[in-house]
Amino acid sequence: MTHVNTNINVTIWWDRNSAPERIRLLTGDPRFTIEGDTGPGLQFTASCNPAHADYNPRQFNRLARFLQDQGLPAPGEVPIESRYLRDRLDLLT
Repeated sequence: MTHVNTNINVTIWWDRNSAPERIRLLTGDPRFTIEGDTGPGLQFTASCNPAHADYNPRQFNRLARFLQDQGLPAPGEVPIESRYLRDRLDLLT
């Protein structure tokens, strides 16, 4: 097992107008590069929409609470449902 502790500056981004169902956590840290060294950074997206591949209500709620705790505009928390595709069919209909 490999384990490392490091400090990374991140930006947590939520746009109520263009993508209200997604919260993004981004870093421009040059230690993380896109294949072919075309740009730095790492991005994680948590969505509250079960139709999205990045559906992750627990992480969405954690990031939303962080934004709220900072006194920033943030979405409300969403119900925690299974992330398994086979369990999402009822949520999509």
